[in-house]
Amino acid sequence: MSNSKIFFILSGNNGATYVICCNSFGNIYESLKFYKPVNLLGKLKKTALYVVLWIIGKLNLKILKSLEAVNAYCADLVVKKIDFNLSDNSSVLVSPTRDKIIVNHHKRYFQKFAFGESQHNVKNESEVYRLLGLSDSFLVSEILDIQNDDDFCSFKLSHPFTFLKHKTPPKPKILSEILVEFFNKVPLTFISWQDYTTGLKRKLQTSALYDAFIMDLVNRIALNNFKLPLGLVHRDFKPWNILYGNPPLIYDFEEAVFNGPPLEDFYNFYIDPIVRYQAPKNVLDAINSNEVKESLDDYIQNLKIDIPKEDLLVTYLIERLLFWESRKDLDIANHYKNVLKAL
Repeated sequence: MSNSKIFFILSGNNGATYVICCNSFGNIYESLKFYKPVNLLGKLKKTALYVVLWIIGKLNLKILKSLEAVNAYCADLVVKKIDFNLSDNSSVLVSPTRDKIIVNHHKRYFQKFAFGESQHNVKNESEVYRLLGLSDSFLVSEILDIQNDDDFCSFKLSHPFTFLKHKTPPKPKILSEILVEFFNKVPLTFISWQDYTTGLKRKLQTSALYDAFIMDLVNRIALNNFKLPLGLVHRDFKPWNILYGNPPLIYDFEEAVFNGPPLEDFYNFYIDPIVRYQAPKNVLDAINSNEVKESLDDYIQNLKIDIPKEDLLVTYLIERLLFWESRKDLDIANHYKNVLKAL
């Protein structure tokens, strides 16, 4: 095992920990692929970080850690002895919950390890990868070497960044094509619209964010009589979980469900990244541009859904409010509540 000190351990603002390999600019670049800023300030900080880490590596400062120390750091997070197979050409992301570790074996493969509460989600993700296989409108990495036992689960993924061809986000029309195919990757089930909205009302009644105005919204749309199709929904479909190529590559399926409502991923792509930073009016403007509305109409037509998209927007916002409340993030949940009140 190498004793040379080449790793820098960085604590992120979100509670995650990044173990960055600083022995070359190429390895710094690969290590920072874990860090995906979404605004201009974050991108500027990432650029500055490249320079700082390169200087730290060149000067071989004492703050750097050895491979042996990094292995010990990872081992302290788990109960069972696990071989993370770290090397001088790898980097590590430790989740904020400290029960998930992702190792990037640079330009070779990724390996995800989960234990504790994250174990269920990562096992779920491996099932989604196996299900997706070859697709027409999007790519997924090849999944390898799945391990599941009582203490932890892990799987390897072929290195997804080899598919990156350009950095232009997909147009809304292309986005809808991706999500229609994704949604239909499982046999669809159907539920009556009234049963679905009744379930939402029941959840709202026990929510700490219960609001009579929101309940009135649900009561109004619940009068309709539709059949709601349920299919495969990513649930964390956001710009940083897509690599923009032709076709795009999609990943991070830990939150995916096999019986989710349509349009959730489409709305989530545009709303969830900005809902905590933008005024409710600006959030609604983001999905009311002509291009996005035309794409939504195309999406609904291809899914053969006879439900107004406005009704599906209401239910999406309520679902996300409840989702973030279940994650004990009442700040984000309240932002969704404010968007609902702005409808």
